[in-house]
Amino acid sequence: MLVLVFMDSSVACLLAFLACLLACLLACLLALLRLYVPVRGIRYQRWAAGGVGISITGNVMVDGRYLEAPGNVVLDHVDQVEHFRPWADAIHGPTRSTLAIMQISHPGRQCPVSVTTQPVGPSALTVDMGFGPLNWLLMRKPRTLTELEVRVWKRGCVWVCMGVSERVSE
Repeated sequence: MLVLVFMDSSVACLLAFLACLLACLLACLLALLRLYVPVRGIRYQRWAAGGVGISITGNVMVDGRYLEAPGNVVLDHVDQVEHFRPWADAIHGPTRSTLAIMQISHPGRQCPVSVTTQPVGPSALTVDMGFGPLNWLLMRKPRTLTELEVRVWKRGCVWVCMGVSERVSE
């Protein structure tokens, strides 16, 4: 028997908000306890062994101060590149025939409160999560980046591209 429950939109909104908040708190707890162990290498090894031609990674953050979620992969310093070698080796596969493309990212205004209370972005527009007045519990109003910050981060993204391609793909 199928039972449909129709709720007032404010109740549905509150339930959705609570579900998101619970998921965020769980992700924070796992990241703090270091119980979250990424299995990226295993997944990419399987794909490479199966003959995939190109693997595009998930978001790799270029600034560890601003994450899209707790536990994000971060590459924001030259000393970290070597830590990515096992991941690159898994992606390339045993025959080194799979092309690896790293998706570099900065979350901008989509930086949740669980990561920072002062996100930054190209403008001061807040992300609307659809929770009305409860939206402020998940996201804060970002600070607009200065022109200098944009240039510095642009340079950082170029460094990541060049550093990874030169050092990991050797």
